[in-house]
Amino acid sequence: GINAEYGVSLPKKDLAQISHARDPTLLYLHCDRQGETEQTVNKICAMLEQFVARGMNPLRMRQVGSLCAVQYSEDAQWYRGVIIAVHGDQAQVRFIDYGNEESKRGSEVFELDSQLCDIPAQTSPCQLAGIAEPPAGWADASREMNICEDDSFSLSIVDAHTKPPTVELYHGRTGHSLAVELIGMGFGIDNTRQSIAMSQTPQIDGGTFQAKVAYADFPGRVYIQKIAEYQRLEDLLEALAEDYGKASKAGGLPRLDADPRIGTICCAQYSDDGQYYRATIYGITRSSIKIQFMDFGNCEEKNQSQLYKLKEEYTALPAQAIECALAGCSITSTDWNKNMQDFFEGAVENKTYNCSILGRKDEGYVVKLEDMKTTEKLSDVVNRSLS
Repeated sequence: GINAEYGVSLPKKDLAQISHARDPTLLYLHCDRQGETEQTVNKICAMLEQFVARGMNPLRMRQVGSLCAVQYSEDAQWYRGVIIAVHGDQAQVRFIDYGNEESKRGSEVFELDSQLCDIPAQTSPCQLAGIAEPPAGWADASREMNICEDDSFSLSIVDAHTKPPTVELYHGRTGHSLAVELIGMGFGIDNTRQSIAMSQTPQIDGGTFQAKVAYADFPGRVYIQKIAEYQRLEDLLEALAEDYGKASKAGGLPRLDADPRIGTICCAQYSDDGQYYRATIYGITRSSIKIQFMDFGNCEEKNQSQLYKLKEEYTALPAQAIECALAGCSITSTDWNKNMQDFFEGAVENKTYNCSILGRKDEGYVVKLEDMKTTEKLSDVVNRSLS
């Protein structure tokens, strides 16, 4: 049956829309899932309309947890619901594919056809990271979040083990953190957790932009940087090197908090060049901490003593690495070897590409990269080297 409380599980990263927000500690998301969620919601609504036309029976046993079909008062459309409270002849119903609630009389609650009982709830509850309730309460934050229902956000899970899961949401158009925006409006309090916006979400079929390849695990996981933002990144890295370099010589590097968590932002030296870079923790073991350099995409393992607190002045620039997969390359990570890696790094060195976003794949994007000088596609260069 339906898990009406938690719905479909949240992907680690995706595009999402807010279907309903009680407040930043409980909001419901429609994750894109490559268009699957919208298709399923439309299918459910169409099926309900058919059942309404044929005639539905009132729900006889109105108990907490009972699934039902109900009409939403604001648009008169029919939706799936679950009873979350019963008070005499009144039932409090949550619309399981959206998250909002209404009080209904017993005569307004109908049996849900069995064909609709096994389709998972299409909204997923979560809570925003990095924001705490202000003295005035959540009313203003709730109103602002529900105004954003038509906006698209980039979703990133901070902690999947909390109930509901803790996430960060970044506006698809601007890359700005929703939590940071709410705090800036005075609708929340910064709970001291640092956050850095992801690189501005590219638009699918939104034309081209100039990019360079920063790092690649294999053609199915390539990290690119926008040329338009590269000067800002170079300025940041120069300032970071001077600041943390002086602090290191003086023995005053800012230490990371004693209890780092997955998602914690930090600063670390890259082993190959000894320079300082921004990073985020993505894994913790007994012996080491796994970090990813957020502006390039490559990863390393460090001891906690090798990680430093990132000063606030270095958090304004969004993370610059955009995860992608090259369209037209079918080689897998298991077939990729060091010789191929060396060839690839040489092929993309000092190259600038016209990048077209063709679609989404897993946690990133499917892209076409064409050399700006020769117009040759990078995928063709890779495939030719493999033949």
